[in-house]
Order: sequence, then C-alpha cells, then structure tokens
Amino acid sequence: MSKSDPGERAALDRALSHVKKAAVISVSAWLLSMAILAFLRPVPYASVWQVVLGQLVAGRVFAVSLGLNNGYDFLFILYQSALQDVFVLLLLYPLLIAGYRRAMRMNVVGPVISNIRDKAEHNKKRVRPFGAVGLVVFVFIPMWGSGVVPGGIVGHLIGLRIPVTIAAVTAGNLLAVAAWVLLFDLMRDLSARIADQAPMAIFVAAVAGLAILQLMHLRRMWRKRRAVRKAAREEKAQPVREQPM
Repeated sequence: MSKSDPGERAALDRALSHVKKAAVISVSAWLLSMAILAFLRPVPYASVWQVVLGQLVAGRVFAVSLGLNNGYDFLFILYQSALQDVFVLLLLYPLLIAGYRRAMRMNVVGPVISNIRDKAEHNKKRVRPFGAVGLVVFVFIPMWGSGVVPGGIVGHLIGLRIPVTIAAVTAGNLLAVAAWVLLFDLMRDLSARIADQAPMAIFVAAVAGLAILQLMHLRRMWRKRRAVRKAAREEKAQPVREQPM
C-alpha cells in the first residue's frame, strides 16, 4: 500500500476497525461460553482455564495434549484450540498491520511484535506463489515461525484481503488441531507427561518467555545506542575544515 494514497489508507483503517469490533465480540462470546460450560459441567471443563493459558504460553500442541488428557471431546478441542489462536490474531492484527512501529517501542510488547514481523517477512516468499492455499498449508505445518499470528501477517504481506486471510488461517488451524487430535494414540504418553506438570510448566514458561523477550529488547536497544555513539565519535574525529575568508 502506498503511503501517499489516502484512499487506500482510509480503506485499510475501516477494515481494521471492523476487525477490532469482530475481535471484541468474538472473544467475549467465546470466554462466556467457556465459563458457562465450566459452570454447567465442572467435570471435566472446570480445568479449561489451564488449557487456554497453556495455549497462550506454549502453543496449540500443548493445549491439544492437555485437553486430550483431561478427557475433552473432539469437537470441544476443535472449538477451543483452533479458535483461540484465531481470536488472538484478531486482537493483534490491527497492531501488527497498522501500528507495529509504535508497538515496537513498548518494552514488553515490542520484542514480540518485532519477532512476529521478522518471521512473516522471512516466510512470505514461500507462500506468495500459492496464495490462500499456501497460507492454509503454512498455518497447518508445525514448523518454526509458522502458526496463526505469523500467518495473518504473511497474508497481509502477500496482498490477500483481510477476510481471505482470516478464513485461510482459520482453516489451516482447524486442520492442524484435527490432525493432532486424530493422532491421539501417538500422543497419549506425551499428553500424560505434560498434564502432570502443566501448572508449573505454564508458570515457568511464561516467566522465562517474558525474560527472554525483555533481554532481546534490551540487546536491540544497546546495539542502537552503540551505533549512535560510534557515529558521534566518527563525526568528532573528522577534521574541521577552515572557512574561506
């Protein structure tokens, strides 16, 4: 999108405004449905908060494993694990698309935004030739740097419309979660080991993740300051030219 085209900019702002509204409505309805289900059927759904928090920290594979071990049925795992990442994308999408430069200056959020953008930039060439289908595959494959949120940014970078991007990442995530659930027999031992240590693992992973992101941000800021100081020293070292009389 050209910065000098106010029409395109206005259209993007309207689209992002619709995404914000959809995010608020969807997340509110989703959380309410989780709370109602946990109240009506505390066994097994009273522990669903662990799955939600675990997915935020460790990803959909962790959440699917924990959900299987807790006895959640196939449709519920699809509903929770597949849609949760999409709702996170809806919440972050306006920040990642329109406000990422401002967000990168934030102490905690900045490193996360920068990392997601870097991954998306790195993968867009792989996805571009295949369009929406390539985006579905990108989200589906459990490789480093893939997933719903990076997939949403890749969709924007390769020029897909917002509805197409959201539909593609939702389809890819549904297929990924379904594949993990169908591989239950292979994952049974893994899910049992994960579930035993779930609360502590979630806490440790969250603290460690925040610490690493903050260190990355401080390292980036230190490099920038060092470059500024180096440029200042080089400027002072240059001989002063005498002005002609």
